[in-house]
Amino acid sequence: MKKNSCQATLTLTQADKGKTVKVQRGEPFAIELDTNPSTGFDWLVHEIDPAMLRQGESEYFGGEAGLVGTPLRVVLCFTGLECGSTRLKLAYRRSWEKDIRPKKMLTFKLRITD
Repeated sequence: MKKNSCQATLTLTQADKGKTVKVQRGEPFAIELDTNPSTGFDWLVHEIDPAMLRQGESEYFGGEAGLVGTPLRVVLCFTGLECGSTRLKLAYRRSWEKDIRPKKMLTFKLRITD
């Protein structure tokens, strides 16, 4: 798979959590994280303001396809819609385990500018 197919102009990682990051309105940006979807765990949007951010496609790469337990990388794509400040919270969890605390949580603080 082609990395960053969302045409991201900026790629954030776990190291950017908690920092305020400036993103351009209308320009796609990506968040790249380690994941292991074959075990059921994946990064899911926990909190997003749909007036400020639009989520695009996710893409996986790395590892050996078809092997259970093989770690991968996921690229989550987003676009800032309106100028201002917002936050995006991601949860590392199994989608069907709604009442169980996520294994990990990441919060990204975003300042969307022209």
